Amino acid sequence: FSWFNKDILSQHPQLRTYFEHTCNMLACKISHYSNAELLSVTGLLIRTHPRTDRALKVDAILRNDGLFKQKFPRLQLRFTDINDRAIASRNFNPNEYLKGELTGLKFIPASTEVRLALEIVDPDAIGYSLMIMLD
Repeated sequence: FSWFNKDILSQHPQLRTYFEHTCNMLACKISHYSNAELLSVTGLLIRTHPRTDRALKVDAILRNDGLFKQKFPRLQLRFTDINDRAIASRNFNPNEYLKGELTGLKFIPASTEVRLALEIVDPDAIGYSLMIMLD
């Protein structure tokens, strides 16, 4: 039962280490760990770009509070008007927001935070949010 359901059972933190150890010995593979509840975006700061007209600089921290590495998620940056209606949004894939030494990484390590920096066109909005998109 455990072997045939290893991809599902390996998503449980209590069992993951067992499956990783077993698959290392038997040269098998288990699916990547995924728990979006353990990923968060904090420290979102959006400000006027210092050198480019009608542009913004976006800074945030993406955090993995899990015990295992996870794939970098897609992120959605959303801007709203005074009535909280969306006036602009954009989804960012990891290859768009990972720069410098993070370029090309597929996984965010366990218990780690990564600082993100984006430059975008200013949509003249009142509110904004950055959310993790579930696949």
